[in-house]
Amino acid sequence: MSQAELAERLGKSVPKLNELIKGKAPVTKETATKLEYVLSVPASFWINLERKYQDELLEIEQMEH
Repeated sequence: MSQAELAERLGKSVPKLNELIKGKAPVTKETATKLEYVLSVPASFWINLERKYQDELLEIEQMEH
């Protein structure tokens, strides 16, 4: 599936989807639910992935100070 098709299925623009992919936009509960519907991967997976990503960013930030 192309990014354009995924964006359309998620109801997002391609630039917004790219922000999500690059980690510049968070995976919200709404987005996780849509990802579950489109990709058949549980919303809990996406929420946990986002939480781990945010935790790692915080850890990196703390190590830099």
